[in-house]
Amino acid sequence: MAFTPNNGFKTVSDFLQIMQPQPISDDMIFTKKIDNKKIVCCDDRLAKAIKYVTNNIDEPISLKHIAGIACMTEQSFCRFFKKKTNKKFFEYLHELRMQHALQLLLQSSGNSICDIAYACGYNTSSHFCRIFKIYYGESPHRHRASINKIIA
Repeated sequence: MAFTPNNGFKTVSDFLQIMQPQPISDDMIFTKKIDNKKIVCCDDRLAKAIKYVTNNIDEPISLKHIAGIACMTEQSFCRFFKKKTNKKFFEYLHELRMQHALQLLLQSSGNSICDIAYACGYNTSSHFCRIFKIYYGESPHRHRASINKIIA
């Protein structure tokens, strides 16, 4: 369509309408709490990574796989994640898994520590116990025992 005095305003109006910023879709916005701070992710790559981790907390998650979900190299993803969240990716992953582990310890006293470790995405219970002790200062066995003493 050629610009003429008769259709000039409509052409300019159509152009300006096209140039309007588009609203961000729900797929691009994802809210997550990290260190009790609400983070709103308007970056589709970060939102996809966090959604994947949240939905697959019980599965082993490799850096290569999560970087692939974000369409980045492993090194780029680590830098990107740290810049956006002020946390290393595996710190974030361990924190989520430890929160999940506490919930499982409180909910099910019948499950073994090994079952809880697998339910939190850890391949071995020894690795799970080591990380648990770093976060909570005691082994999961002792933590469960102290919970049972309080409840009883």
